[in-house]
Amino acid sequence: MHRTFFKRSVAFAAMIAGLTIAAGLTVTPTVQAASWLSDPEINIPEPIDPGTGQKLYVPFNQVLGTVGKNTESPKVLTGLDGTNVAALVTKDKVPHQSGAIWSIDPISLTQPFSSKMHIYFGTNTEPADGMAFALTGGARPTRPYDDGAGLGVWQLNTGSTPGALPRSFAIVFDPYKNADWLDKNVTYPADSKKQYVGWGFPGQTDYQYTRYAVGENLGLVWGSASSTSGLDSLDNKATHKGLGGYQALAAGQQFNDGKWHTVTIDWKPDAATDGGGTIKFEVELTDGTFLKKQLTWTKAQSQAIFGGTNVYWGFTGSTGENFEDAIVTFETIPGLVSAGAQTAIKAPNDEPAPSAVYRGTRLKQVYTVTYNGDQSKQDWPVQDANNGQNLAFQMKTDNHYGFVVDSTGKVPVTLTALGHAYPRDGLPVGPLASVRDRNGHVFQVAHQITVAGLSAFQKRNHGQTYTVSAPIMAATTTAPGAILTGQDAGAIIGNNAHISATVDVPAVIEPPLSLSVPARFNFGNLSVAQFVTGFTVPGRVTDDQGIEYAGGIAAQIPSDAKSSLTAQMTTSFPLGSGYHPEKTVISFNYNNQTIKLQDGAPEPTTLFQNATVAPPASINNLRLTMGKYPAVKKGHYDATITWTLTVAPPDA
Repeated sequence: MHRTFFKRSVAFAAMIAGLTIAAGLTVTPTVQAASWLSDPEINIPEPIDPGTGQKLYVPFNQVLGTVGKNTESPKVLTGLDGTNVAALVTKDKVPHQSGAIWSIDPISLTQPFSSKMHIYFGTNTEPADGMAFALTGGARPTRPYDDGAGLGVWQLNTGSTPGALPRSFAIVFDPYKNADWLDKNVTYPADSKKQYVGWGFPGQTDYQYTRYAVGENLGLVWGSASSTSGLDSLDNKATHKGLGGYQALAAGQQFNDGKWHTVTIDWKPDAATDGGGTIKFEVELTDGTFLKKQLTWTKAQSQAIFGGTNVYWGFTGSTGENFEDAIVTFETIPGLVSAGAQTAIKAPNDEPAPSAVYRGTRLKQVYTVTYNGDQSKQDWPVQDANNGQNLAFQMKTDNHYGFVVDSTGKVPVTLTALGHAYPRDGLPVGPLASVRDRNGHVFQVAHQITVAGLSAFQKRNHGQTYTVSAPIMAATTTAPGAILTGQDAGAIIGNNAHISATVDVPAVIEPPLSLSVPARFNFGNLSVAQFVTGFTVPGRVTDDQGIEYAGGIAAQIPSDAKSSLTAQMTTSFPLGSGYHPEKTVISFNYNNQTIKLQDGAPEPTTLFQNATVAPPASINNLRLTMGKYPAVKKGHYDATITWTLTVAPPDA
């Protein structure tokens, strides 16, 4: 590939050099004395986000309460400040437990809600039966339901008491194989730990269970895991049974791994807001990947499941002969704080970003944070022990981008509220990296920043909105043409709610071959006397109007090829007879060397050769040197420099 650019041509897009972002810092929590809990007997790691260092829990004093059948479990675990921070659904070393924690008030299926929780099962090699997240219609449960394999939701036997959780939907996290009983119909992968995630409808006894020929034990009958409602056999009044579905964990995945596993629930009502809608849930596995499922129910289906549009939500769990610590913390609690965050990538002029941008393109990441005081029980956040009441943003962007750090070492962030814009400082978290923008300028970028001290949302006010924006730059290339959807954009953090955000970012592509060079090397007015004796004078780099040009020589080259740049003064200064062009030289510093362009030289001068990364664009110390030429006459004299940027295959 060969392109030639002339002095007076319109400048093309500038150089961008490659960027390598260092791997993010990883913090692995150490299992030690649980200093985050007031009970010294509970020795479990504190759930902490390794990327931000933030706690993955908020107090739930006003919104959740426990029910159980013995004194060992369930148990509310309090933090050092006395607030309720976790629920011990079942306790290690104690068999035959059954416990639950339920919302104090119902939530409506006519309104959206979401919850983010973290579950922990300890490290017992012989785990107990597990836990379940459940929604139930009707009255708030006042007792646990069937224990052991029942997990507090399933019915164990025909006629068992108390039986199945009525009018319910459940997502179960089952680490124990009851092969001759409820789990008989679960197929596990070879070499796995025989654990699974299931979803079903415990109260639908005619379709969710089958009775074995011997004895009265019941077995779960699963529908197709690919069903979009989980209710196919119920809808069709089929003679065959089977509701919900399950996914067995693969080899290497298990719940009893000593790690916290994130569980997210998201409900979106349908347009009619009549009780129908879509529930999405995600469950984090050992390797950090997520099991994801989505179910959609009509108004009639929701009515068949729950008997109405109001439901209570909570966690249940149980043990048999085996036992385990089964613990849950709540990071986002439905009804406590009604808030949300939408994140978008925009152009600097606030226009929507295109689906793909060139590496080195500057954009901005914009968060729109909303809070509804009418649907919240508390301000966000509530006052802390020091009477403080501030939100913090942990802002992240996709790994192919970075927040642009200014000369003070901070990222300039803009907060807009009530029509007014306020500057804020974003403090980088983790290592910085260098990247050149499309004009050849070098910037430092950070993958993550913290913005602290933002004012609280007050419950006495109704709908409230913050907009927070920060500059970002495309840093490394992605797969061609593919928008990256659902990327982690961080969280807005208060002491009673953490609202996570995701963002769709444009693909980043290699920029086309281009070159931006100064329009003029300007050496001003020279005297006849200077020509008589010869001279060396400094020059100015300008545009065609004589305005200083700081862009330098900015080449934009692909990283998977060899690129070279040359320059040649191909048209001699037309000074007349007796002029010796070889005695006229324009020189300047570029790419850590002194470049000399001789007038009328038969061969071009090389500025760089076989490069995969373009050098910095800056040029300085511009000089014009001319030998003696007494015959000079008054006039305006120009010479033309031809710049040639070429690209060859890497194996050329």
